[in-house]
Amino acid sequence: MFKILRITGMSLSPAYLHGDYVLIQKIGKLKRLRIGDVIVFQLPGYGRLIKQVSSLDLDKDACLVEGTAPDSISSDSFGAVPLTAILGKVILHIPKK
Repeated sequence: MFKILRITGMSLSPAYLHGDYVLIQKIGKLKRLRIGDVIVFQLPGYGRLIKQVSSLDLDKDACLVEGTAPDSISSDSFGAVPLTAILGKVILHIPKK
């Protein structure tokens, strides 16, 4: 399944900016992710987020994520992201310009 989403916020700046679009593809297994991949996920209390994978825990079916902007929140704030929370992996980035 594919979905186009508009980025709001600057957590992955300067590569991904507010107003850019991304095409995401649903993943079925965590082992399809690699460190450095950009994912979109939904967490209670935080909403929909876009971050970069920094670590994988295949035993727990979860990953740690981080933003690239200095003030971006990360797994240090909300913990590991379970596979069930991941909406998809970014496969195409469409800048707003």
